Amino acid sequence: MIRSGLDSASWRIYRFGGTILEMDKPIIVFITGLSGAGKSTLVNYFNDHPISNWVVYDYDYGKHSPPEDITQHDEWREKQTKWFFDQALENSKHDKNTLIIGRSMMPDKTFKLAKDYGWDEGNIHFGLLYCGPDERKKRIFDRGTAHNWRGHLPEYDEFHSEIRKYTEFEVDTQQTNLEDTVKKVVNWIMLLEISPDHNLAKVRR
Repeated sequence: MIRSGLDSASWRIYRFGGTILEMDKPIIVFITGLSGAGKSTLVNYFNDHPISNWVVYDYDYGKHSPPEDITQHDEWREKQTKWFFDQALENSKHDKNTLIIGRSMMPDKTFKLAKDYGWDEGNIHFGLLYCGPDERKKRIFDRGTAHNWRGHLPEYDEFHSEIRKYTEFEVDTQQTNLEDTVKKVVNWIMLLEISPDHNLAKVRR
């Protein structure tokens, strides 16, 4: 987890009657992607290079550990996302935005949960890290986790298709090195700080 030493007095939020009241908007950003797309590499970079006014989390290392049984992952992601909403509320009290990197709950379910939880979905943004299946396989094998490679399954294409209905930001990490990926991510979230309603490809249902 990253905490910046720099503070901003640009906004505050409060709970009243179970609803989050806003004076300007705290921002929650999820950057998702499949295994091998570069999520952990990005988290590790931000561990060493904190972002001013942002708290950065690895999705898998929230309050709840990922279950080994893949059939339990949906339930786990819901509990984990609720916990991150709580953390985002706490961060906002210290004038911090929240960036969560990892394969999170799908956006449509996240927006529904956010509404039930009292968040305005306009505060929540999604980005995607992507690379082709051959490169993903190479990265997974190179890091010594070949047992995690299940081949390129149809559900992965469905994942990308569904995610892209909501993402505002995407980087092909096979074509973009780490330094440039970081610049793109930081530029995007800084733009969101200036104008949280800014988007290039946002679709809401």
